[in-house]
Amino acid sequence: TGASVFLSNTSYGNISNSTGAFEINNIRQGKYDLIVSFIGYETYNATIQIPASAEPITIPLKQKSKELGEVIVRNYVKDGWERWGVFFIENFIGTSAPAGQCILKNKEALKFSFSKKDNVLVVDALEPLIIENKALGYNIQYQLENFTFSFDEKLLFYAGYPLFTEMQAGKSKQRRWEEARADVYEVSFMRFMRSLYRNKLTED
Repeated sequence: TGASVFLSNTSYGNISNSTGAFEINNIRQGKYDLIVSFIGYETYNATIQIPASAEPITIPLKQKSKELGEVIVRNYVKDGWERWGVFFIENFIGTSAPAGQCILKNKEALKFSFSKKDNVLVVDALEPLIIENKALGYNIQYQLENFTFSFDEKLLFYAGYPLFTEMQAGKSKQRRWEEARADVYEVSFMRFMRSLYRNKLTED
């Protein structure tokens, strides 16, 4: 009951009912990453093609290893948010003007582990992160799978799965959000990677 089921990087999602069943309707044709997350269980990830078979699918969830959880807990920093919160936000959400209008609603879900030996910071999320993006008019549910920063190598790696839900507002504000989204996309890493993939870097 209450598992989060969604297609990563989209606004298609739902919550499973008391029997574990779910439906996601009116999905555009294409290929998607289907994500299922539930506290205490490993995140399920599978690539699906729409339109797909009409047959229902059964998704097994694996319980997270208790041994692994205990190892992580022993290394958590008690005042992790006070020590590393700003650093995490700057590297995960960013420092741009639009990023400044993003609010992490459940920072208590984050746990911080720092290894002095390796000079590496690891951040775990006990539940999906809830981010309010007032600049672009989105509420974002982000299933954080990994966040690691190596201070020796100045190397950041993070991975996860976002679900976008559009905020509701009047026509004028909706129009401003649409314009802002287009402006942000113009200078985004996603646009760069799409141009690179299509061999249109010079043209774009």
